Amino acid sequence: MARRYRYGTCQPNRSSALMQNVMVAIQTRIQPLSADLKDLEAIVNEPEKK
Repeated sequence: MARRYRYGTCQPNRSSALMQNVMVAIQTRIQPLSADLKDLEAIVNEPEKK
Protein backbone atom coordinates (compact mmCIF):
# COMPACT_ATOMS: atom_id res chain seq x y z
CA MET A 1 0.00 0.00 0.00
CA ALA A 2 2.85 2.35 0.80
CA ARG A 3 4.35 1.59 -2.60
CA ARG A 4 1.14 2.60 -4.36
CA TYR A 5 1.20 6.07 -2.82
CA ARG A 6 4.94 6.45 -3.03
CA TYR A 7 5.18 5.83 -6.77
CA GLY A 8 1.72 7.06 -7.71
CA THR A 9 0.91 3.87 -9.60
CA CYS A 10 -2.56 3.24 -8.36
CA GLN A 11 -4.09 0.35 -10.27
CA PRO A 12 -7.86 0.72 -9.90
CA ASN A 13 -8.70 -2.52 -11.71
CA ARG A 14 -6.56 -4.55 -9.35
CA SER A 15 -7.86 -2.69 -6.30
CA SER A 16 -11.46 -3.12 -7.46
CA ALA A 17 -10.96 -6.84 -8.01
CA LEU A 18 -9.41 -7.20 -4.58
CA MET A 19 -12.28 -5.32 -2.93
CA GLN A 20 -14.81 -7.44 -4.82
CA ASN A 21 -13.09 -10.65 -3.70
CA VAL A 22 -13.04 -9.45 -0.11
CA MET A 23 -16.75 -8.60 -0.22
CA VAL A 24 -17.61 -12.02 -1.68
CA ALA A 25 -15.59 -13.71 1.06
CA ILE A 26 -17.34 -11.68 3.75
CA GLN A 27 -20.78 -12.44 2.32
CA THR A 28 -19.91 -16.13 2.14
CA ARG A 29 -19.06 -16.11 5.84
CA ILE A 30 -22.04 -13.97 6.87
CA GLN A 31 -24.79 -15.96 5.13
CA PRO A 32 -24.70 -18.97 7.50
CA LEU A 33 -24.54 -16.64 10.48
CA SER A 34 -27.54 -14.72 9.18
CA ALA A 35 -29.53 -17.95 8.83
CA ASP A 36 -28.61 -18.94 12.40
CA LEU A 37 -29.64 -15.51 13.64
CA LYS A 38 -33.05 -15.85 11.97
CA ASP A 39 -33.50 -19.28 13.59
CA LEU A 40 -32.60 -17.86 17.00
CA GLU A 41 -34.96 -14.93 16.49
CA ALA A 42 -37.79 -17.36 15.68
CA ILE A 43 -37.05 -19.34 18.86
CA VAL A 44 -36.95 -16.23 21.04
CA ASN A 45 -40.16 -14.81 19.57
CA GLU A 46 -41.98 -18.15 19.81
CA PRO A 47 -44.90 -17.99 22.24
CA GLU A 48 -44.29 -19.91 25.44
CA LYS A 49 -46.03 -23.24 25.79
CA LYS A 50 -47.53 -23.85 29.23
